[in-house]
Amino acid sequence: MKELVLADQAAAAEALLHAERAERAAAVAKALAILALCDHARVDETALVTGAEQAIVIGADGTPTVAEFVAGEIAALIGVSVGAAMGKMATLLNLRHRHPTLFRLAVDGTIGLWEAGRVADDAALAKLDAEACARLDGHCQVALAHQSWQRVRRQIPGWIIAADPQAAAERVAKAAADRFVFVDQIKDGHCDLWGGSTRATGSTWIRLSIILRVTFLTTGSCELDVRRRSG
Repeated sequence: MKELVLADQAAAAEALLHAERAERAAAVAKALAILALCDHARVDETALVTGAEQAIVIGADGTPTVAEFVAGEIAALIGVSVGAAMGKMATLLNLRHRHPTLFRLAVDGTIGLWEAGRVADDAALAKLDAEACARLDGHCQVALAHQSWQRVRRQIPGWIIAADPQAAAERVAKAAADRFVFVDQIKDGHCDLWGGSTRATGSTWIRLSIILRVTFLTTGSCELDVRRRSG
């Protein structure tokens, strides 16, 4: 490869700016190509044998079905695993179909594609519907265009709650029901401890681990499985 010669600071700055713009344009072109492959891949509906390709949904609510095996083709073309390719497909399908405003702004370069994809992923994880996604986009489209990602990302959880307060309350209730503490058997004088708790009680985990360590070392107790669903 021929070495790039930059005569002065101004030329170097101009080259960097050009490369940054080209990189962002390439990311958009790559995303549009992946979406086009999803759109154009067709399932042979006449193939009824075991293991035949099926139409599957890999995005969140409101995204179309895609041909099952297109993920393998995309994976081979961009050099990632099939699982990673499906993750990229899901993010882009969610962005295009559930966040059309952010998708349009990302394609024309007003906001970053990666940042818009992160918003789409967070909204899908929160199980927002199309109406709630539109409300979320109202906050994000201006913020992403004028603020740093570091500043915007801290506000996204609050915007997701504001977009659908009822769904947020349901997530809180489910998280409370799913809290647990698991202590594995003693192995080589140690045991594994993990689980999930509220932020308010998270600080007690360190004290709990110290108590359990002393108890197990002195009594030799084995596996404990404790679930806390309230309080």
